[in-house]
Amino acid sequence: DVQMAFLRETLKDYENAVTMLDTMVEAWAKGDVATLDRVMVEEMKAASPALYQALLVDRNTDWANQIQTMLEGSGTAFIAVGAGHLTGDDSVQAILQKRGVTVEAAN
Repeated sequence: DVQMAFLRETLKDYENAVTMLDTMVEAWAKGDVATLDRVMVEEMKAASPALYQALLVDRNTDWANQIQTMLEGSGTAFIAVGAGHLTGDDSVQAILQKRGVTVEAAN
């Protein structure tokens, strides 16, 4: 299974994972989308296209479908997802924007 392989690789490289997490948190705090995209999306896409498809593209598409259904109801919707799902061409908001949904970040 693709996700189990990812978990095994993460555990092998645990010491580097702490540094990577620090980089991700710092980039998120600064609003540095380019760094988030590089660290969380592009590296995964290059290292394991199957994992990228399973963890980001497929999930983001499913979430975009669910979010679009929620938005068809009445009231206001507040949606929060992990930062890795908000960068790149296959991000949740990119999928929604392609469908004509207005997306804006909460500050």
